[in-house]
Amino acid sequence: MSAAGARVPARRRWERYEHASGLVGSPGTRRRGGGGRLSGPWPRTVGAGGPGPALQLTSLRRIDGTWGWVWDDDEDRPWLLDSSGPFVETEDWADRQTATLRAAGYEPTTRDEDDDYLDDYRKAFGDAGDEAWHLERGRGAIHISANGCVMTGWLIVVGPHSRELRDRACAVNPPFEPYVDARGNRHTFRTWYLEWLERRETATRWPRG
Repeated sequence: MSAAGARVPARRRWERYEHASGLVGSPGTRRRGGGGRLSGPWPRTVGAGGPGPALQLTSLRRIDGTWGWVWDDDEDRPWLLDSSGPFVETEDWADRQTATLRAAGYEPTTRDEDDDYLDDYRKAFGDAGDEAWHLERGRGAIHISANGCVMTGWLIVVGPHSRELRDRACAVNPPFEPYVDARGNRHTFRTWYLEWLERRETATRWPRG
């Protein structure tokens, strides 16, 4: 970056980028029908990878004819966005599982304290039960970052909370917790990333002695 460019505040540089890439407007202005899927270049734009508020952002790559989100160059296990339905919040996840099981002709048993209805998925879908359960849990969202201490970051792409972020542990069935700012407001990708840029800018201008 040139010296002149470095003097332009991070927020102003981000706004210029938004105008240049067609990302201007509120999230609602860039939604289309079918559950609030995002149109335009948004998913590919935030999939460029590189540094960010977390350890590192994931990268969007074309793998065997399919777009997948890759962490740490591991193209053998990309996260594939399922935009067929909205992301399900933690408080609605158990109900979603029972609805899926009943649609498959299987009556759910007793909900497990930790894993909800994972065992029922195994009984209803056989060898595909674990994968079906995990993929349904992440439907409508993108694994966008690794946050350290076995925590991961997720960007909601489909549903009423599209563009918001969720924090999740690397475990079997942990909750998805909203990212919030210092005032308790939920972060979108824009506010989350811009907040980090401004902190980095301040640290560069006023390094600790």
